Amino acid sequence: SPQEVKRELGVDLTDPAGQAYDAILFAVAHDEFLADGGSLISRHGKPDCVVYDLKGVLPAGQATISL
Repeated sequence: SPQEVKRELGVDLTDPAGQAYDAILFAVAHDEFLADGGSLISRHGKPDCVVYDLKGVLPAGQATISL
């Protein structure tokens, strides 16, 4: 929950709706992210968005950098 993240890490979570990002980092292989990976990138990334796939779970071509 956002409250738990704030309490444990001191970080405020934001709602990504309507925002465009320079970079998107896939660091956790949750089913929700995997099922929505391509459209999540197109909805929230700028046209030249850098996509880091730290888990190596996105299909070929969707990530700029994959581990």
